[in-house]
Amino acid sequence: HVPGEGKAVRAAAEDAPEGHNFARGQIKGMSYLGDITLYEIQLDCGAMIRVSRPNLSRHDQEDFTWDDRVSMHWRADSPVVLLS
Repeated sequence: HVPGEGKAVRAAAEDAPEGHNFARGQIKGMSYLGDITLYEIQLDCGAMIRVSRPNLSRHDQEDFTWDDRVSMHWRADSPVVLLS
């Protein structure tokens, strides 16, 4: 999720499903905050965004770390404004 927006933005190692908006980038920072991890991601266009992700069981989701390449995607009917 993009903090403060309440809109779902999913970070994944693979590309976005068909029909979804997407942006690609690289993880430049991570902060573990108990039930969520906050990722600082530098998009391919150079802009920096922050994406929070719930911390689920270690086996329920992919683990991301520094410098991983990720794709963020969100449904076309769930617009998110990314401010740079």
